[in-house]
Amino acid sequence: MNWFLLNDNLRKKFSKRRTIRFAKYFLLIVSVIALIAPILCNEKPLYAKYNGENLFPAFSFRGYADVINENTKKTERLVYSTVDWRALKKEKVIWCLVPYSPGKSDWTSADYKSPSSNHRHWLGTTKTGADVMSGIIHGTRVSLSVGIFSMIISGLIGIVLGAAAGFFGDHKLYVSKTGLIPISGL
Repeated sequence: MNWFLLNDNLRKKFSKRRTIRFAKYFLLIVSVIALIAPILCNEKPLYAKYNGENLFPAFSFRGYADVINENTKKTERLVYSTVDWRALKKEKVIWCLVPYSPGKSDWTSADYKSPSSNHRHWLGTTKTGADVMSGIIHGTRVSLSVGIFSMIISGLIGIVLGAAAGFFGDHKLYVSKTGLIPISGL
């Protein structure tokens, strides 16, 4: 029997089912959103030009940049997490699609503002002023990581139990009627 033809036939059968195709594309879209969540939702700009220096705060692993002021020739350290990027005088800037981080509060839009009353937040805010859309996008990362971690744990447990069942076979490992006490060698 040719296993490659069998797999090809199964692949064709599954690809015809609309629900399986939808689930495959949905998982792909959610995975891409989870991977690029810091690019989609971040209070730091993707690109900023400040004092002639090109900065990429959203992509920085260092968390700071040393910028030399051309007038005074002094070095200024910009710590990306503490800089107020809205108030900083920049030459150019490119913001994220949703310019809010999930844990940060926008107190001017607090107390459940709807999207129609405030055009800055696409899905509105929570009671504390946190952006709902950024919370949902960053939540995809958490849900996918929990799902993948639980699949790894269940796979490891299944491999161990399957190996034990294969090693002991049918005659060396018995389980009592209550199912709680393994009885060996009956």
